[in-house]
Amino acid sequence: MVGEKRRSVYGTDGPMFFNMFLNDLIFHIKSVKLNTYADDCQLHTSDVDPVALEQRINHDVQIANKWFEDNGMKANPAKHQGMVLGKTDYPFSFSTTRCLELFGITLDNELNFKEHISSVCKKINNQFSVFKRFGELISTEIMLHLYKTFMLPHFHYCSMIWHFCNSEDSVKLDTLNRRILRFVLKDWDSNYDDLLDKAGVCGLANRRIQNMMICIFNCLHLGKYPCYLKQLIKLRSTAYSLRGTNILSLPKPFTTTYGLNSFSYSSVKYWNSLPDHFRKTVDYSEFKRKLLVHALFLL
Repeated sequence: MVGEKRRSVYGTDGPMFFNMFLNDLIFHIKSVKLNTYADDCQLHTSDVDPVALEQRINHDVQIANKWFEDNGMKANPAKHQGMVLGKTDYPFSFSTTRCLELFGITLDNELNFKEHISSVCKKINNQFSVFKRFGELISTEIMLHLYKTFMLPHFHYCSMIWHFCNSEDSVKLDTLNRRILRFVLKDWDSNYDDLLDKAGVCGLANRRIQNMMICIFNCLHLGKYPCYLKQLIKLRSTAYSLRGTNILSLPKPFTTTYGLNSFSYSSVKYWNSLPDHFRKTVDYSEFKRKLLVHALFLL
């Protein structure tokens, strides 16, 4: 997988106009897949043969560089970043890195998201340090609002992607969240669950699963929801009369690490375990309200 970056020249409306400008690039990239958004472009492909993979990547990278040059932009191959998923000793001709940052998510070649969790904890700790400086000057109520506004979004940003991180890293996030809640609520004795109840928030892992369920709901009920997500789920088709509604077909995993611990498998499993009246719900607000009061997600 190779990523390329380009500078937008369209000011505050850059993402939309730059997408329009790059629109016909997809007609030139034939051998690999292309993802583009604003000034970020990624070429990616897969193959059991590293030689064939390298040839396809290099071929279409040259095509992309030529397209940029023909359209008034100058590519800088020295800044191209590449990452190989999987284990191989093959010496690729392009430079590779163990980690690659895309839209605020740090991807690593083992997909354990250890570096990303460390980055999240560092960002939150920096904000927590500011909190501690002004802790005596701000009321608990205001501090709680600041916690929900400036810290929780870091815990939940793109959480469906890295939800299947190592258990040690998940505990690391919970430990940090518990420490922050103790300071915010000035409560040094209550357990973690009681702190969450006092703050009016759910556990981090539970929230990530709730986000998965909301994503599945949108896939089933929103016609214009992204196709690449809709393709991950499929309603179960059977000649028998089932007792449930909107039951999804559980995909067959090929591996334990990347099969069972994947969105396409786990989200379907969680969805099918919801009560039937949850899956029958067609109103988004009602479904979300039911999730918030539901205590099913015990991991």
